[in-house]
Amino acid sequence: MIIVATIAAIIFGQFAVLTEELTRDVNEYVDKMSLVNETVNRLKLPKEMIEDVRNHILTTHSLKRL
Repeated sequence: MIIVATIAAIIFGQFAVLTEELTRDVNEYVDKMSLVNETVNRLKLPKEMIEDVRNHILTTHSLKRL
C-alpha cells in the first residue's frame, strides 16, 4: 500500500507540474496577443499585416514550447 501511495503521489505531483506549466504558457500567450492587438490597433495596420503579425506570434510561441 505504501508503494502504491508513493506512485500515486508521484503521478499527481507530475500532473500538478504539467498543469501549472500549461497555465503559465496560456497566460503568456494571452499577454502577448493582448499587446499585439493593442499595438496593431494603435498603428491602424492593414488586415493582411495584422494577420501576418498574429501568425508570427503564434508560430514563435508554438516553437518556443517545443
